[in-house]
Amino acid sequence: MTRITSSMTTSGARRIGRFEYAPSRQLVPGDLGLSEREIETLNLILEELPLRQIAERMELSLHTVDTFKRRLFEKLGVNTLAGAAVIATAYLAGMALQPLDNAA
Repeated sequence: MTRITSSMTTSGARRIGRFEYAPSRQLVPGDLGLSEREIETLNLILEELPLRQIAERMELSLHTVDTFKRRLFEKLGVNTLAGAAVIATAYLAGMALQPLDNAA
């Protein structure tokens, strides 16, 4: 089972930029409708890695990582890496995320 572990510190807190936070939950496959590889990709996005470095770290082609990124965007309803990171961070912080009904 893959868990989001963006820049873990020795205290168990995570680092994003100059800040640290202790998530109240872990992101596991199925959460937010994401697969294990999509979660792994999102984890590396949270570490602020460019897609090329994500591909190297995952030992995949840049094209495959771009496919994971596009699926993430579609499933999360966002258009940017920042949007995906905001949703993941909100989820990890324990915020209750409610999908919007786009039919209205």
